[in-house]
Amino acid sequence: MRRLGGMLLVAVLFAQEEFAIADSLLYKGRYGQAIEYYQKLVGASGIPDTLKFRFYLKGIEAWAHLLKIREGMEWVSIAESLALRLGDTLGYAEVLGWKGTFYRLRRSFAESEKFFRQALQWMERKGAQKSIAYASLWRRFGVLAYDQNAWDEAERRYTQARKVLEEMQLTQHFLYASVLNSIALVYQARGRYAEAEKYLLQAKDLRAKVLGTDHPEYAAVLVHQGLLYQLQGRYSRAERLYLQARGVWAQTLGTTHPQYASLLNTLANLYYIQGRYLDAERIHLQAKEIRLRTLGENHPEYAQTLNNLANIYRVQGRYEEAEELYQQAKAIRARTVGQEHPDYALALSNLAVVYYEQGRFAEAEQTLLQARDLRAKLLGTDHPSYLSTLHNLASLYYAQDRLSEAEQLLLQVKEKEAQILGVNHPNYATTLGGLADIYMQQERYDEAEELLLQAEEIIAKALGKDHPTYYAYALYNLARFYQLRKAYSEADTLWHTIVMKIFSRIQREFPALPTTHRQNLLENVLQPILTAFQRYVALRGPTNPRMIALGYRAARSFKGVLLGSVEGMKHLVENSKDSLVLSLYEEWRKLADYYALLVVREDVRAADSVWREGQRMEKELVLRLPALKEYLPNLEEEPTFPSLQSNEAVVEVVRVPEEKKASVIYLFYLVLPGAKGHRLELFVSKVDSNWENQVRNAYEILRSPNSQVTGKCYDFLWSSVDSLLPREVKIVYIAPDGVFYQINTATLYNPRRKQFVGDCYEVRHILSSRRLLLRPVNLPTTAPVVIGNPDFCALPDTIYESRVRSHRTLDAAPAPLPGAETEAREVARLLGVKPVIGKNATETFIKSLHSPRLFHIATHGYLIGGSKRPLMAGGLLLAYSVVWDSLYPPLGVEDGRLTAQEAANLDLVGTELVVLSACETGLGEVRGEGLYGLQRAFLEAGAQRVIATLWPVDDEATQKLMLTFYQNWVKTRKKESIDAVFYRTLRAFRQKYPHPYYWGAFILMR
Repeated sequence: MRRLGGMLLVAVLFAQEEFAIADSLLYKGRYGQAIEYYQKLVGASGIPDTLKFRFYLKGIEAWAHLLKIREGMEWVSIAESLALRLGDTLGYAEVLGWKGTFYRLRRSFAESEKFFRQALQWMERKGAQKSIAYASLWRRFGVLAYDQNAWDEAERRYTQARKVLEEMQLTQHFLYASVLNSIALVYQARGRYAEAEKYLLQAKDLRAKVLGTDHPEYAAVLVHQGLLYQLQGRYSRAERLYLQARGVWAQTLGTTHPQYASLLNTLANLYYIQGRYLDAERIHLQAKEIRLRTLGENHPEYAQTLNNLANIYRVQGRYEEAEELYQQAKAIRARTVGQEHPDYALALSNLAVVYYEQGRFAEAEQTLLQARDLRAKLLGTDHPSYLSTLHNLASLYYAQDRLSEAEQLLLQVKEKEAQILGVNHPNYATTLGGLADIYMQQERYDEAEELLLQAEEIIAKALGKDHPTYYAYALYNLARFYQLRKAYSEADTLWHTIVMKIFSRIQREFPALPTTHRQNLLENVLQPILTAFQRYVALRGPTNPRMIALGYRAARSFKGVLLGSVEGMKHLVENSKDSLVLSLYEEWRKLADYYALLVVREDVRAADSVWREGQRMEKELVLRLPALKEYLPNLEEEPTFPSLQSNEAVVEVVRVPEEKKASVIYLFYLVLPGAKGHRLELFVSKVDSNWENQVRNAYEILRSPNSQVTGKCYDFLWSSVDSLLPREVKIVYIAPDGVFYQINTATLYNPRRKQFVGDCYEVRHILSSRRLLLRPVNLPTTAPVVIGNPDFCALPDTIYESRVRSHRTLDAAPAPLPGAETEAREVARLLGVKPVIGKNATETFIKSLHSPRLFHIATHGYLIGGSKRPLMAGGLLLAYSVVWDSLYPPLGVEDGRLTAQEAANLDLVGTELVVLSACETGLGEVRGEGLYGLQRAFLEAGAQRVIATLWPVDDEATQKLMLTFYQNWVKTRKKESIDAVFYRTLRAFRQKYPHPYYWGAFILMR
């Protein structure tokens, strides 16, 4: 027995030594290491229950710091049984307190409240009101109230904990620092920032003294201090604190801990405020992954990450993605924290903003009013979040011309923000800007100018002059003001800065975004500002050469920027020797094809999922192509004029709607030959909204070979521009916009000269005159490919499924095209290749092509109007298209319709020419930077030029035109460019077929 007792003593002594090490690690914040010791200790044999209970109690604390709820609750259950068996009343009370803590972490607030109250009662019965455990219990009980937004109750409980520690003269204890920190957070939540800072500084100093600066609790107070500074607009100080805390938590908690994810979330929010959107998105995605893995998708903190990602997507113009994430966050918050919580109010407020930015004003107002009332109830009317809601409501009223309501709200916000946030905060500056907008509308110009200048100065100091939204919009508002006041010198300077900032943002953000996100940024965020700038250039007219030059460079660079970035990506991939880049690109192309297939099958959910994965993969791809930046416009370095011959001119057309008027402005930037090289002129035409319909109707007559050609369209569209072209000009490059996308300028008839424009000039169509600045890229190509007269009604060997489509493209089986087959055979003979005819002319075959030098396809085209996906609305019909127009093709089987979306993903990099010898292949939907349709799709696929048509073409005439073109090209291709051969062929063709119906539909675009 004495020997056994000795062994027991040794075990106890050893356990106490291990316990001391574990406690030391716990005290130092090394919770993961501490729990390893506690796990060994509770599993050791020969340890008395009294000692083992202490091990469990400390281990529970470690599990709580690690936020391991399941493990912690298991230990709580064991410790509770031990305490009852030992009759340890105070120990039992502590266990109940930890039980309350874990229920709080599980968001089971009612259960948590019950156990905290039971724990307090047990301690008070035992007279333990003067103990660290009692004070700790009150502090954690206060956290429960804080989590439920019951700030008065939280403060009362924290104050009770503080009182206990002060009565015990423990004001230098680390728990006292935690209490001070908790009180500070209450003041911060209430918007009482000065008091919050005082307590945070005290907590920080005490934790540094007692725990050291490498302790996770010290890092926590750094984060809270950073949050306070962030709310006050002291961003650089906040960032330094966050980065310092991140280093401590990475070392102590690890990079998979939920608290580490919270810090990432906080840091990303700061970058979002500073306009560093790419950094913010990257860090939020890291936080999202950690929170999903550790907390699950039904947790408020996961909802917080979704909300913050949506904020970024919203400022990038990705409204649909933003709204989807806001809705998800709202639903999670409704389930977890309930609809009577500030987080739920935040979800409502953010949803309202994205509704507003999409022009859904009724939904926005209803949702904002809900958020306003909820924030008033929960936070009070002096809280910054409540004021933010009022500001958003005022912006909505301003957009609806409800100026007096908007002004009343903003004056209220201005007064409160000055008191709470201070007059140097960006929120205060945006309020001043909102008021200035109203005053401009009310012609209170002196007041407006003072506010705008003040707002610009505040934002410049708080966020810097490189901020892509806050500062850019401050300048934008000032420019509009000076424009309104006809202070053109000041407005010129501001507009120049704004335009340069827009293209600087393109240079910075495009190389890290997939194509769709670039398009959203262009169309939803940048284009409205550039449209306002072009209106300003039109207003200034020909009196300011500096603005005309800037307007021209902005127009030509914006039109082709998205297409140029896609072409750049494909050129870089083609020349890449990086196996990972090549494999990513191939996988991305496969996903794009799979997406198109799912859209055809109307499997919306699966298509959306594949689309998102495609965006993720494309983003990963472009991040590995840093040279992509070189393909983007650089307004500071690129020359004003393209390299032109003395007989060449450029007409860059820009269409902009007038602000709040039913009229349209057309700007014609003309690069003309001059005595010293080239010069730039501007012609402006303002027309009413019906003018474009009149032009289209007048131009429709060319679709009939028997119509009488008149000079109406010439007078509408070209006579004024024509009068500005010098006599020596023989070649005109036209970059169309608006209605000019639907016409061939060469077909316009001048009744006074009795000539078509094409008789006077060689009219060459280009997407943007910036393309004349770019050097042609010579890449290896394969043999030409010629396709003609696909067998539309061919039947597959087996029809794998027979489910009928809910949507069809064809009203009836398309007629065979024997002329197209003859055309294809003759063209193929001239090019020395074998044509692809009938059943062999499949979509699968086309998708297998690899950069043919020339690609000619003669078939039927189609275009469906009003589609939400313009690149899915038009395409080319190929073999087997009739049967798969009625039935869904099985997965892996093409449906015989090559949509523009699919054409854009073909491998045509280096292809010199694509000829779309089909009906209406040059049409599409005008949006963003240009025309979206088959023509653009083949350019996006990598082709250098595309010949397309504007209306249904005559089969016989088309055949003759194409054969003549190829005959001429084969004879002279080493001496003449494709462009020159094409236009020479057209001129000769007009001698035999003078009516523009036969030749006017064909345009060559590059």
